[in-house]
Amino acid sequence: MWVTDTTGDKPARAIETALQKLGTDYLDLYLLHMPFGDTFNAWRAMEAAYKAGKIRAIGVSSFMPDLYTNFRIFNDVQPAVNQMEINPLDQQGAVVDFYRQQNVQPEAFSPLAEGLHDIFNNPVLTKIAQSHGKTTGQVMLRWLTQQGIVAIPKSVHKARIIENFNSQDFDLTADEMAAVKQLDLGKGLLWSPRNPTDIESICGSGRPDSLK
Repeated sequence: MWVTDTTGDKPARAIETALQKLGTDYLDLYLLHMPFGDTFNAWRAMEAAYKAGKIRAIGVSSFMPDLYTNFRIFNDVQPAVNQMEINPLDQQGAVVDFYRQQNVQPEAFSPLAEGLHDIFNNPVLTKIAQSHGKTTGQVMLRWLTQQGIVAIPKSVHKARIIENFNSQDFDLTADEMAAVKQLDLGKGLLWSPRNPTDIESICGSGRPDSLK
């Protein structure tokens, strides 16, 4: 549910529109796309759809622990998922650990860091990939899923989609997992839910350039 659909009766209509467009009578998972707008109003509609069986699970995106805690206290149904930017360059280890303790499933968007910082040619990832006969992209996806983090890579190319699916038939060693951990830059690559400029861009004129 996009930010502009969070006010008034828009959330209920947005859910019905999604069901109609997909040609189904229920959704497996439906998320608040951003922690902005009238999130409480939107969540009430999502809770109603969840209780009516139209949605099997509801979740949030890019909620930091402080905001999530406030959100959890004042709602009936707790988020099943929090979708966040997680990749080898932005690992968010402490945040991921927090959500595990809350029994909220971490889900990674941009798990391949959108190719930033020439990550597909990163020497650490390249070495690991060669040792397994895999690509660096497959190593990044396996690094996530081996930690129990859901990864949702996006591609419109058949060969890349097949490559992504074939990232789950091998395991990284403890040393390899530790080597990838050292790549963390400790900051977001795309945007920040705490950056006023990004928030204004999202809530005012639409998606920030990095999300278009």
